[in-house]
Amino acid sequence: MYGMFEANFVLIVVISDRESAGCDRDRSAQPIGALIRDVRRRRHMTQYALAAELIVASGNSAMTPSCIARWERGRRIPGPYWRGWLGVVLGVSDDQLAEAARLARARRHRPHGPANDRRRPPR
Repeated sequence: MYGMFEANFVLIVVISDRESAGCDRDRSAQPIGALIRDVRRRRHMTQYALAAELIVASGNSAMTPSCIARWERGRRIPGPYWRGWLGVVLGVSDDQLAEAARLARARRHRPHGPANDRRRPPR
């Protein structure tokens, strides 16, 4: 029914007062990959479980654990469609996800310094 795997489970998450009081401040300055990874780990979810939850929530079977891994490593940035579903599944606001995506894009396009320049020297 849901593509590659069927999800027939209920996920119950309990967040302590200490975590919920400071979690928005801690996560606000993170690129989206780190934000997804941190929230997923706090909820004791694997990448496979997050992909399954996204499939169930969105009804879109195109999601895979490999997609989650690419987001978390910063190889890809989820678009507005998947950010919306990530917000639903992970309980993160759309504004926070959009800001984290903006930060990830800014870091991705940051110019490299001379020590980090991997281009070949001219001949």
